[in-house]
Amino acid sequence: MGEVRYDIVKEAPVDAIVALYEDGGWWEESPEARSIIPGMIRGSFCFMIARSPEGRIVGMARVISDGLSDAYIQDVVVLKECRGQGVGRELIRRLTAFCVDRKIGWIGLVAEPVGVLLVAGLLLVGWRLRRGARPLDERAIVGGPLLFVALGLALHVVPLPQEVVAADRHLYLPLVGLAAVAAPGLERLVARRPRARWLAAPALLGLAVATAVRVNVWSDTERFWVLTARATPPADPVPTLLLASVLVDAGLADLAQPMVDAAIAAEPAPHPHRAALLELAAACRGEHGDFDGARALLEQIPPLRPDDPAPWVALTRIEVARLDLDAAWARHAALVARFPRDPAGARLRAELEAAPEFVDRIRRPIAVSDPDRARSFVGVGRTADAVAEWRRILAAPTVPEPVLREAMGYVIRAAPFEVAREARLDFLRHRINEPDPELDALLVARRDRALRLRRLLES
Repeated sequence: MGEVRYDIVKEAPVDAIVALYEDGGWWEESPEARSIIPGMIRGSFCFMIARSPEGRIVGMARVISDGLSDAYIQDVVVLKECRGQGVGRELIRRLTAFCVDRKIGWIGLVAEPVGVLLVAGLLLVGWRLRRGARPLDERAIVGGPLLFVALGLALHVVPLPQEVVAADRHLYLPLVGLAAVAAPGLERLVARRPRARWLAAPALLGLAVATAVRVNVWSDTERFWVLTARATPPADPVPTLLLASVLVDAGLADLAQPMVDAAIAAEPAPHPHRAALLELAAACRGEHGDFDGARALLEQIPPLRPDDPAPWVALTRIEVARLDLDAAWARHAALVARFPRDPAGARLRAELEAAPEFVDRIRRPIAVSDPDRARSFVGVGRTADAVAEWRRILAAPTVPEPVLREAMGYVIRAAPFEVAREARLDFLRHRINEPDPELDALLVARRDRALRLRRLLES
């Protein structure tokens, strides 16, 4: 296949990412599914793609993290025709190194549970050793060591080194080991007291109910983080961080901001999660157009993360959002001086070179309803202003169909549901009350998600 290039990105073609998910068997088509991919890429701690020499995206992987203590590598997928060439292994190696460089102490790999096959193989070996062995020995040969090793991993009795990627799937191993060790004793009990076997029915039923309840909670990400944040003491801000990120993504930054501000106020200054809380609080203020407040919060992060260029990148972008390009270039110069070999400097330079055109269009609009001005607000990161500009365009007497769809699509994705619902009235006026099924489905999905999150928080 030739030399593969690996890039950390904040945006990528949606169709190429969907093709990877489809190739991995992880894709269910829906209007909402495609719309969340850009936000998913931007919201990842690190999103990496692999490109063939021709520039085609042939693989991807991403990291979800609070930026300090834990990180999870997931969505590792390579196109079928490119597998077996080390692309997936290199993606994991690079993402692991990315996390280790930022002093993240625990790195998990969310993957298919192929470890089940290994455990089944070990138990099969133990079963084959049954001939000539005592009842306790035949399964304890495998179950005993498996139980103690798995407990050591699950309880972090022996911490794993930072450079080791540990799969979350090892958490089921203690139960497998316990079952293998306890089986002989249970067999002897049933042999002596046949009626004891009837105790197994309610025990299994209770286990099934408990498992179903836990699976129901764990499989629903939004409900899980609402319940976890509610049950976690203020000293642990990780659930608050992740729940607030979900709220911001759903267009509920107004609910996320007080939650994050309270966590910052309750947390001692040197706490390792403070930087991540400040970053999220800055994002909430940016969503509301308070760029000065966002900058003040971001300026507190570099001393907490002296070896991480990400805060410097965020500060540069917030200066662009403030339309102060001189300050943005000064931030960029500080970034390059501090991290001369980091590729973020070159990427940020390209953004800054494109920014003057955006700023000029924002300050000097050429028409009452100017789509390029709305796109310029998007380009500099002023979401609230971009929504207002697209709504002004929707309210204009005449709007070309492509611009009409672009405007309505952006408002649905970026604005609160109530704002998008009002914008839809202008959209329908232009189309003479002819709805757009795809955009309507996206709007309904966003409404349902926002309403559900509000109910979960109020219940």
